[in-house]
Amino acid sequence: MGGYNLFRTFFGNGILNRISRLPYLFGKRTVRVTSRPFSSETVSSELLIQDAIDVVPMGKNIFRSKELWKPAVSRGAFGGQLASQALYAASMTIEPRFVLNSLHSYFLLPGNIEIPVEYHVQDIRTGRSFASKSVQATQKGKVVFTMICSFHVPDESHVEHQYLMPKVLGPENYNQDLIYEGTRNVFNPDSPNEFVSLPITKSVGVDGRLASEQNLVSSDHSNDFTRNVPVSDPHRLWWFRGKTTPSNNNKIESTASIDTQMKHQCALAYLSDFRLLFTSTLPHGVSHNGANKGKISMMASLDHSMWFHSPVNVNEWLLYEMESPRAVSGRGFISGRVFDRNGVMVASIAQEGLLRVTTEEEKVTKFVKNNKPELIK
Repeated sequence: MGGYNLFRTFFGNGILNRISRLPYLFGKRTVRVTSRPFSSETVSSELLIQDAIDVVPMGKNIFRSKELWKPAVSRGAFGGQLASQALYAASMTIEPRFVLNSLHSYFLLPGNIEIPVEYHVQDIRTGRSFASKSVQATQKGKVVFTMICSFHVPDESHVEHQYLMPKVLGPENYNQDLIYEGTRNVFNPDSPNEFVSLPITKSVGVDGRLASEQNLVSSDHSNDFTRNVPVSDPHRLWWFRGKTTPSNNNKIESTASIDTQMKHQCALAYLSDFRLLFTSTLPHGVSHNGANKGKISMMASLDHSMWFHSPVNVNEWLLYEMESPRAVSGRGFISGRVFDRNGVMVASIAQEGLLRVTTEEEKVTKFVKNNKPELIK
């Protein structure tokens, strides 16, 4: 299947036609990507989930990012975006009988958002029941991210169990709480050294609602929990879903087929990196602005692993349960579980991240109980 058809299969003719009709404006120059102009005024300032995970085929088993974004407090490209794009690239090379069951990845260097990332996919092994792929994400010949992912032919299971979903109110009971600032660069398909740079002041492809008593719609005020955080146990619950246009024309398709389910899994890989590492800071009252007990001077994902248990639909609300059982030596460990609204656990996540804090307080080892919050008594 050629690059054009792959792009059309994933995103549909609507987005493809929009891209082929219009031009990007770089500074005071208009760069023609096709025979028709394409101006920066036509590029939405609001990043949608489809834009975040998209890659463009460049050759056999080689793909390139269409755009990258960097949070204001980060040194490089958002880790969840690198993971989702690498996974999407790998999924384009797999036989259709396989479904994704796990991924394990490492962040090696900060991604430069002014240079497209190239994803090189290698087939490790393809058997009757399982297939494995490796993906190396490179910039200027250097590997910035690496992933191994496993695919499995669906099989009937006679052994099945799962943890119960935490007791929590539905997402409509909480304020929308996640607002990220940063920079988003959209690359010119014909000249990847040129890009449109857009400030991020709205959504970055995710609609999130922190499930806490302080964030209830009925509360007097909503809190920005990433900037001024009270000391609490390292455990949090977060409702989230992929951000789409109001008309819903850009929703990822139904999860009915293996092919479309893969797209939802790629989107979940992107969304799963939000808020996760910050869970490790909760017992210490530190924040990015240093308003409480210390300032976070550096926070970065070191690795990211996921296991996919059941079909997932990122167009619908999902509950993310995150907990951090250990933080030491400047590293925090976090695990997570994702449930759909029916209580089915669809995925598990694990991550270790770098945490560097500037503080005048004396170091104290804290012991916390594994008290999972129940917001419905």
